[in-house]
Amino acid sequence: MKKVILFIALILCICYPVFAEIDADKLEKAVEDAIYYAFEAVPARSRIAIVQVSARDRNVRDFVQGALEVELMRHENRYIVAERRQMDQIMSERQITVGTEIDENTAIAIARQANAGIALTAQVTGEGSLRRLRLRVLNVQEGILVGAAAEPF
Repeated sequence: MKKVILFIALILCICYPVFAEIDADKLEKAVEDAIYYAFEAVPARSRIAIVQVSARDRNVRDFVQGALEVELMRHENRYIVAERRQMDQIMSERQITVGTEIDENTAIAIARQANAGIALTAQVTGEGSLRRLRLRVLNVQEGILVGAAAEPF
């Protein structure tokens, strides 16, 4: 009986890890800094498609998505951000669900379909002091990586 209880406890720990509280102010600062560094080579008024934001926690993913949209639009270069509904529709047509990992070629194709010149992917990785917000910025026309950043929070 003890073995069964220990086994169930182990499974619960693996399946439902306890995540430390995330400081929203630190995460917002990480978004701001990541955009500053990742977008150095991106021309002003470029149309950006936020293709994917991945994080273990849905609330963190949604927070990062919103923070990216706001920061890109208020940035001194005032980027144009593809509408979230348009991106959702494209993802749905391609049968890509939230949580599905997207490779660079797919990200570029999705951004191209949204008439964007830049594809942006974001990922929240790590835990504790190793937690990072990672951005990758892809030029849709050339199919190359033009910026990247990894900011702690």
